[in-house]
Formats: sequence, structure tokens, C-alpha cells
Amino acid sequence: RRRRGRGGGTGVDESGVVVASSRRTSSSSSSSSSSSDDDDDADLDLEAGRRTRRQRRGFDRLRAAGLSRNEIAAIRTYFARSVDRFGERRERNRRRLHRERREEEERERVRERERQRQQQQQQQ
Repeated sequence: RRRRGRGGGTGVDESGVVVASSRRTSSSSSSSSSSSDDDDDADLDLEAGRRTRRQRRGFDRLRAAGLSRNEIAAIRTYFARSVDRFGERRERNRRRLHRERREEEERERVRERERQRQQQQQQQ
């Protein structure tokens, strides 16, 4: 599948701005990039021995909008720091919620033991 009207892709300059890369002049480099784009569209299902479409995730969903792998790589590079921070915040929140859940479960066990102790005292 060839994409007409596309340049050599995009990149990120030193200031962090996404910019168009210079056009490639060799036909071998442009054909290799388009064939690698196609390789990304289907994966080999090893158990069934056939090529199947996989569900794209994250930035790879942009392929459905017609962006090339190079363009997506540039976008991924541009947003990498933000994505990393998001992942770190998410992990901290996950740990905090897990800790709070354990603490609440422990408080509930203590309350249950206290209720049982009070019931035993009332029966005596």
C-alpha cells in the first residue's frame, strides 16, 4: 500500500517541535519505508499460522487515520515525557489506592474482632 503525496516523514527538532524531514531521493529508502508500514498492519498468528489484524493501542491507533509509522514515531517522541509522567502518576496512584485498601481492610478486621470480643463479654 503506497501513500502518495507524503514526504520523507517527520521528526522532532532540538526545541521539541515536530517538523517535516527532508524528502528522500532514493527510491529504495521510500519503498522500504512503505513496505515496513505494511508489515505493521498485520501480525502472524503463530497458533493458526495465518496473518490477522491486531487491535491497535495508544499512538498506533493513528495508523487508522492514515499517519505513517515515521509520523507516529515523531508524535510519540514529542509526547514521550508527558506519557512517562502520566505512567508514573498512574503507578503512584495505583500503589496509594492499594495501600489505602489494605489499611481499610485491616481497620475492618480490627472492628470485627472488637465486635466479637464485645459479644463474648455480653454472653458472660
